[in-house]
Amino acid sequence: MKHAWIVGLLLVACSPGTGDDDDALDDDDALDDDDATDDDDVASPWEPFKLLTLNLHCLKQEGTPFPDVAARLQAVVDFVKAEEVSVLALQEVCRREGEDAQQILTDALGDGWTTSWASAHLGWEGTSDEADEGLALFVDGTLENPGVLEYFHQPGLRRIAVTGTLPAHLGGLRIASIHLDVGDAPGRQAQARESAGRIPTAHGNFDVVLAGDFNAPEASPTLDGVRAAGFVDTADLDPDRIDYVFSHRAAPVEGSAGRLVFTGESEDPVSDHPGVLVTLSPIAVEIPVVTRMTANVDVGFGHFAALRGTLFPSTAWDVGWAMEPVAADRWELLISEVPDQQAFDYKVLRDDAEWQTGDDVEGIGGTENTTSPTF
Repeated sequence: MKHAWIVGLLLVACSPGTGDDDDALDDDDALDDDDATDDDDVASPWEPFKLLTLNLHCLKQEGTPFPDVAARLQAVVDFVKAEEVSVLALQEVCRREGEDAQQILTDALGDGWTTSWASAHLGWEGTSDEADEGLALFVDGTLENPGVLEYFHQPGLRRIAVTGTLPAHLGGLRIASIHLDVGDAPGRQAQARESAGRIPTAHGNFDVVLAGDFNAPEASPTLDGVRAAGFVDTADLDPDRIDYVFSHRAAPVEGSAGRLVFTGESEDPVSDHPGVLVTLSPIAVEIPVVTRMTANVDVGFGHFAALRGTLFPSTAWDVGWAMEPVAADRWELLISEVPDQQAFDYKVLRDDAEWQTGDDVEGIGGTENTTSPTF
């Protein structure tokens, strides 16, 4: 029986193209060593492209000069066309009767674009601004294998990430549009670790870009968790901003020409805070040592498995890293930051709270480490 968390994958809405969700791992090939560790892999030739991440602030107009939602979203589309942006990672993309931000953007962007949207929660509930709030990806080309990551840690409003694979001419990277919790710091930090750990694991390698509203500044435990998993910021901008575009250090991509947009200076504001525009270009990278963690255990319906231990120097035994469910009785996590052949100790926890019984488990960097825990 699949876990409740996997049900969230069925919520994705994709137009016009759909695909199988590769955020659900296939037992036979999801973590193929050739995908993650082949030193001969080289980046496929592709041209640099621009990515914009932006929180649309639902259907709210406060702080903008636009007469209505349609005019505000048209300003976003005009910017996309003028700047020749190829990928949009959007948050708070809302819909209600008579107003649908995803549809407005889809119609205005025109032919050749594909989009994936999924509902996160009911936003501004009980107010005149109440709407179905979701996240979306828009791609100039075909977005492949759209999916939804539903976080295990949900301290407040339901949070998700919308994911998809870019077409070959945009690097074939796995991209996620992310919007983390705003009010609960430990929950937000756990969601950041889930994003940085589970999305590459589900994809089967580290060719991953995380873009969105992290609700945390540069110097924060939230982003420390993202960096601890091997991700780097692609734009050196205001350290107090809360929107970022991270790429994994093993992804064959680097960022340049990053800038804050819709600040009220060069562009009118379209939201309650600026977005980030960055150019992503192909580079050659050194494939990292890959450590594969597997827990063979059925933790029960509605529960999840997490890891703690010395394989995570920044968090060690203090907080856990949620694993990715690949079957009802198997969980996995792909890690890039443990040196080859380095020994470490770890344990599995149920819901990052109930410890695996017995002694610490010994693991080795650069190998597959498997345990069958009991609680």
